[in-house]
Amino acid sequence: MAQCAEAATPDSPKVTRTWFFLGNLARDVTVEDIIKFFNFEVEWRQDLARVELINDKHNRPKGHGFIGVPRYLTDRVMEFHERDFHGRKLKVERAKAGRYLKMTNRQFVGIGHGVHVSTSKQILVHPKPDMSSWPHVIDIGANLAHASFTKDLPRILNNAKVVGVQKIIVTGTSLKTSYSAQKLTQEHTDYLYFTAGVHPHDAVTWNDDVAKRIEKLCEDPACVAVGETGLDFERNFSPQDVQQTVFEKQIQLACKLKKPLFVHERKAFDDVLRLLVKYKKDLPPTVIHCFGGTDVQLETYLENGFYIGLTGSVFRDTQQHGPLQILIDKLMPLDKLMIETDSPFLFPDIKRFLKNYAAKQLYAKSDIKSKFDNLERLLKTYCKGHRNEPCTLAVTNQIIAILMGLEPEEVAKATTDNAMSFFRLT
Repeated sequence: MAQCAEAATPDSPKVTRTWFFLGNLARDVTVEDIIKFFNFEVEWRQDLARVELINDKHNRPKGHGFIGVPRYLTDRVMEFHERDFHGRKLKVERAKAGRYLKMTNRQFVGIGHGVHVSTSKQILVHPKPDMSSWPHVIDIGANLAHASFTKDLPRILNNAKVVGVQKIIVTGTSLKTSYSAQKLTQEHTDYLYFTAGVHPHDAVTWNDDVAKRIEKLCEDPACVAVGETGLDFERNFSPQDVQQTVFEKQIQLACKLKKPLFVHERKAFDDVLRLLVKYKKDLPPTVIHCFGGTDVQLETYLENGFYIGLTGSVFRDTQQHGPLQILIDKLMPLDKLMIETDSPFLFPDIKRFLKNYAAKQLYAKSDIKSKFDNLERLLKTYCKGHRNEPCTLAVTNQIIAILMGLEPEEVAKATTDNAMSFFRLT
């Protein structure tokens, strides 16, 4: 058994992790796929678990990696051995210290969540494409307070600026991350802004003291929205009745402060809509963050005046009437659209996107093919492994434009204007 005790973040305890070898991985498997498969998202968000995928010297995935978890999760990890994962039988075994060190060679590319490891002592760097003419965009939701961004945030922000990301809104998902987001905005004024709120996953942490502190954070001029708040009935990390109570409390706060509302909804459309409509008379501008619903749900949101946030997750959509088809059918009005990365999650994996039937039909067109090839090169140049970063927003903007049959400049201008007005940015 190989154990690795890593330095904790300033606000978290030191964690001793047990490491497991993951073998027989499909080449297109991402860190996010592994997180969802093992269902350890809470542990990742709290910086208790880590995953590492192994690349060769050309930065290509080798089909195996490592997962490090707190000791109390070791038995659960072994339960996934021989389970079907992306069309293969996953191999899970305790990592031996010698094997772990030899295979990783301790040459880390990136840090924290989404770490990719290279066996090469030299990291090959290709010439970066000229992005100076790309249109300006605004990332309305990036989890830059996440522990995986602690050590290389300057590089991340610089890359974002290079590809045209004009401003970034740092998402607060708990009291702790809201404070961290506030601190980041103080260090990067006029470029970073933040939201303050409690995510439905963390609804069980809500109490009177948290409510007072969140309200105080929302009074900061750099805080541009209440949230991330909402309902998540897919994972139910907090009981549904608790989620609804806490969501309603934050709706009331947004109404009181007349501060925009940043809403998360997953498998809870009816209840989210019911609670929002209940306060429609006093409800401030509201955005449905990371929209993943159907065309019917979209129409209902729009009828109620809500804005829609789209991320790289649209590239993975396989619903018959989901966001991908909505864009192709041109059902998304530009005057209600904003774009975001939700980094470090939801990496815009173009290869996976092209596996979708509708996308393949677009890709078959020669002019579209060259555009996709250039976007994939951009991702490889600016991003570390498959950890999502704000710089990928440039790719999301370009692909949304391709799907809608519009020029990237038109989508960028509309979404940027919407963000500036919605969040009252300066």
